[in-house]
Amino acid sequence: MATSKPKPKATQPDIQLLTTAKCLSISGRGEVRYSIGVLGDTDIYIKLVSSSGGGQINNSWVPFTDILKLLENYSGGGSFTSAIFKPIFTDVSSNNCGFTLAVALKEKLVMPQEGKRRKFVYHSPAAFLAKVEKLIAAKAAKPSSRPKSKTST
Repeated sequence: MATSKPKPKATQPDIQLLTTAKCLSISGRGEVRYSIGVLGDTDIYIKLVSSSGGGQINNSWVPFTDILKLLENYSGGGSFTSAIFKPIFTDVSSNNCGFTLAVALKEKLVMPQEGKRRKFVYHSPAAFLAKVEKLIAAKAAKPSSRPKSKTST
């Protein structure tokens, strides 16, 4: 399994990991692992973790709002390819655009355009946002794994 991990950017926000998942690449020949995290209670982030098919992975956290803004440009209709994610991944491998599109497809943020190969259309983020809310609630409900310190009087 070929995995390429460049050094993370020096200033990464302190994001709480909610889950790590995997999906098929757009070509269907490889697998992409990704993480979903949150900063505070509402700022959602997505991070590409690895690819079984090779290609460099930018493993920096990407604000979900950046991804959503690009997708919402097509909310009125029209199709697009992975190239719409180029503004997010400047100066890194263009594979990251395809990997991000694969994640968006898995999370149902996009749907394949009927009758077109490798063309996609925007889909509502409602199900994804509901999933993230459930993950946040589940994390909050978990008891702390750190032992409580005992104070003697």
